[in-house]
Amino acid sequence: MKNFCLDIGNTRAKTAIFDQQKLEHFQYYDTEDALILPQKLDSIIYAKVKTLPQHWYEAIQKYQQKYPNTKIITLDARTPIPIHNRYKTPHTLGTDRLAAAVGAYALYPQKNTLIIDAGTCITYDFIDQKGQFWGGNISLGLQMRAKALHQFTEKLPEITINTNSPPHNLIGTYTEEALINGIVGGILAEIETTIQQYKAIFPNITIIICGGDAFYLEKKIKSTIFALPNLILHGLNSIAHYNASLP
Repeated sequence: MKNFCLDIGNTRAKTAIFDQQKLEHFQYYDTEDALILPQKLDSIIYAKVKTLPQHWYEAIQKYQQKYPNTKIITLDARTPIPIHNRYKTPHTLGTDRLAAAVGAYALYPQKNTLIIDAGTCITYDFIDQKGQFWGGNISLGLQMRAKALHQFTEKLPEITINTNSPPHNLIGTYTEEALINGIVGGILAEIETTIQQYKAIFPNITIIICGGDAFYLEKKIKSTIFALPNLILHGLNSIAHYNASLP
């Protein structure tokens, strides 16, 4: 079974082609790019936190006209999924968070798992060993914190945090360094505190970090975690397989 999975985030989109569970092709997209779809897919599934670009919607519709047996799945609160969603307001739940939970349970079945998605926002979500998704918390991401410090002050500059740069000094000796130290240090303290709170209740909990800043933050976190930047895409693939198995 070959699936095309599309994760439309706040900053950019990611796509993956899966053959069964194997990721065959991965690509980043800007929303103005033309969407390239391979021939003879079994399904196209997408999760979005903002509106699907019109030219992508049209490309998907034209594809289905050419290949009518291809199943198109727009992930939302009504989509059948292979886990139990216990979120109290499922219609307000970001589909990226839901797909990440499915991906986590597919990769680590029967495990209590904390998912940290470090992108434009940072989300903390919990799925238990029975496959029940309970929800979590939402915080500001690296670049959003940097923009907020500039936007809501008169003199602080707007900075871009280079996630490929080495660590800075403990004490910021100039304003840009002080901002980076405060932003990164605050996020790391938040992540470590959250992990310890979950470990106090679930000592053997599995910790996964995904999203665009996953590798940058994973190197700085003291706790043992697994960095899986494409977790959402794996979750979308699992949802596509699950829907294909339904009568």
